[in-house]
Amino acid sequence: MGSGIYAEDWTGVFNCAECEADYELDGTTDDWKLKAYADCPKCGADLEVELPSEPDPEEWFDVWLASQEGEGE
Repeated sequence: MGSGIYAEDWTGVFNCAECEADYELDGTTDDWKLKAYADCPKCGADLEVELPSEPDPEEWFDVWLASQEGEGE
């Protein structure tokens, strides 16, 4: 989980395998924002969810640039 210095609060859906249920919970991310962690409100199990990675800003530029090609013709 890292040092926790860069951890942030995260709210989302966690799945508990023991309870076989989904819960919308407030959790905490790891330092690298790759996973979020919370505790199951029913059984107390440790829950973990992988977070979607954000696209690289350079990729955003490439997508934007490609969308601009051909404009003004």
